[in-house]
Amino acid sequence: MARNTSSSISSMMANINTNKKTFKSYVDLGINSDKESAVNTDDMWTTLDENGVTTDLGKTRRNSWLSLDMRDRRAVTRSASSMGSIMSDTVEGVNYFYTHTKHKTGICGQLTLNGSGLMFLSYTPQHMDDKTDQTIHSLSQFIPFNSEKSSKFEIDLLAIDQMKDSIDSNFVSMTIFCCNFRRIRFQMKNCEQTKRLVDKLSRLSVNSILKKPSKLTKSLKDNYSYLLNADWDQLESHWKDCYKLRLSQINENYQLCDSLPPTFVVPKVITDHMLTALVSTQTRGQRVPIVSYLYPQNGNLLIRSSAFDNYEDLNSLLKDMVKPLRQINVESLLPTLLVVEQSYDKLKEVCFQSNLNEETSGCINKIGKWITCVNTTLKVVAQIVNIMTTESSVGLVEDMDRDWNCVISSLVQIMVDPRRRTFSGFESLISKEWLYLTGLAYRKNSPRNVNHILLTLFLDCVSQLIIQNPYDFEFSTFYLMYLFDCQYIQPSTPFVPNFRNASKTSSSDIEFKCPPIREGLPLNHMMIIKSPIYKRRKTIVLKLNAHISKTEFWSALYLRWQSKPNLEHLSAFEIIYLNELQSRNQL
Repeated sequence: MARNTSSSISSMMANINTNKKTFKSYVDLGINSDKESAVNTDDMWTTLDENGVTTDLGKTRRNSWLSLDMRDRRAVTRSASSMGSIMSDTVEGVNYFYTHTKHKTGICGQLTLNGSGLMFLSYTPQHMDDKTDQTIHSLSQFIPFNSEKSSKFEIDLLAIDQMKDSIDSNFVSMTIFCCNFRRIRFQMKNCEQTKRLVDKLSRLSVNSILKKPSKLTKSLKDNYSYLLNADWDQLESHWKDCYKLRLSQINENYQLCDSLPPTFVVPKVITDHMLTALVSTQTRGQRVPIVSYLYPQNGNLLIRSSAFDNYEDLNSLLKDMVKPLRQINVESLLPTLLVVEQSYDKLKEVCFQSNLNEETSGCINKIGKWITCVNTTLKVVAQIVNIMTTESSVGLVEDMDRDWNCVISSLVQIMVDPRRRTFSGFESLISKEWLYLTGLAYRKNSPRNVNHILLTLFLDCVSQLIIQNPYDFEFSTFYLMYLFDCQYIQPSTPFVPNFRNASKTSSSDIEFKCPPIREGLPLNHMMIIKSPIYKRRKTIVLKLNAHISKTEFWSALYLRWQSKPNLEHLSAFEIIYLNELQSRNQL
C-alpha cells in the first residue's frame, strides 16, 4: 500500500528499496499520444510541493521511458500528500521495544508522523541468527504474521485504538494500542519536537476513525455496487427468473427510505403502493421489508426489516403475502451490543499482555466471554438455516436493521449458498449486507465504516465454518485475517498528474475509485489466502456443530502479536499447508 512520506524518509528508503518501478508517462496514465487528443502536458505535470512552490515535472520527464529519480519521486509524493494531509514530523533516535520481550530489547531508528499515520525506520536492518528462528522468520514475512523484527513498519491512523504516554525529565515513553491487538512502545528524548509529535498523533488518531473510510469499506463499495438494476442483475443473477421476486425502484431518489439503496428486492406480491403505505405508519428507521436471499431448493426467502411501531401492520402484511413465514426478533436471541463490546474489551486486555502465561486463569475467563458470543451467534444461525431449508421463509426483525441482521443474514447465506464461499461471492456479500443495505455506502452523514466489532465477530464465525468445512471454501482463514487488517488501513490516494486543476476542487469532492481488495497482493500472499483443497462440489448446506466444545479460539489472529511469530497459534491444516508451500519454494 502506497504511503506519503517526508523527503528525509524517502532518501533513507532509497537504500532499502531494490525494486524500482519504471514510470511510463503515456502508458500508465492512459493518455493517447495521437493528434486528436489535445493534452496540455505542461499543465498535466505541474504539481505543488509542501511549501506551495510550483514544480514542472513535464520539462524533464515528458515523453520519457526512464525511471523516476529521487527528486522526481519526492515531488510526486508531495503532490499526493498535499491533498488534505499535514506537514510531517520526524524524531530521530527513537527506541522501539519488542512486545514479546516485555519491552526490554528492541531497535533504534527514526519515527515520522504524517497525514496517513506513523512510520518507523530503523538505522540498521535486523538479521536472525538462530536456525530455528530462521524458519519462523521466513514464514513471518507473509500474511498474517507481520513480524516485529523488521527494519521498517507503518501504523495507520485508523488502526490506533488508544494511546498512553508518560513524560519525565529525559524521556517520553509512548505506548500505542492498536485495533488489530498489537501493542507498540516507543521511547524518545524529551524535547519540543517529540511533544509536538505526540500531541498531534493523539488528535489525528481520534479524528481519523470518524472521518476516513477504511480500505475494506472503500474497495468493496466501489467494486461491488448495488445501486442500479444492472448491478443487481450482475451480482444476484439467480433472482432474475424467480416469479416470486421483483426489483423495486420506488426509492430512486431516496424519497422512501434514506438508508436503503435506490433499488432493492421485494416479494412480487407487495406493490410499491403497499410499501409507501407501510412506511407512513412507522416513525423509526423507515426500513421496509426487503428480500436478502432466495433459497433456490424450495423457494423460501430470507427477509430483513427494522422494527415497526405498529408491529401488527408489518406482521399481517408479510404473512398475507409470503406463506409460510416465520418472523424472528434476533435481538431477543443474541447478546446486546453492550455485552459484545464488553467481551471484546476483555479480549483486547488479554491480547495486550506482555506474557499470556502469567495470568492463565484470568485470561481464560476473559477469552471465554468472546467465545460465548461467537458460539451463541452460530447457534442462532444453525436454527435459522434449519427453518429455511425445511420449514418456511424467515423474516429477521431488528430495531434499526443494521447490526445483528448483517451478521445473521450473511452467515445464513454462506451456509446455504456455495457461491458465497468463493472470493467474489464473499466480497459482494459483505458489500451488499453491510454497506448498501444499511446505507453506509452512500449516506453522507452516516459513519464511514462498519461496526468493526461485529465484523470481527462475523469473520470469527466464518473461520469456524472453514475449520469444520475446509473443502467447501475457496479462501483460507488467512484471507479472513487479511480482511480484518483492511478494516484499519486507509485506501491509498492515487497520484493526480493535473493537480493544478484538481486543487481548485475541494478534496472532499474528489472521489477516487479504490481497486479491488485483492489487487496488488504478491503471488506468495495469494498462495496463502487461496485454499489448496477447495473443491467445487455440489454441497448446498454446510455442516455446523454449534456446540461450545467445537468453537475454537482464533489464536492465529488474536495472539499473533503476543510473542514471536510461531506455529503454535495455527491449526494443524494451516501448518501443513505453509510447510508444503515452503517446500515448493512458493513462499
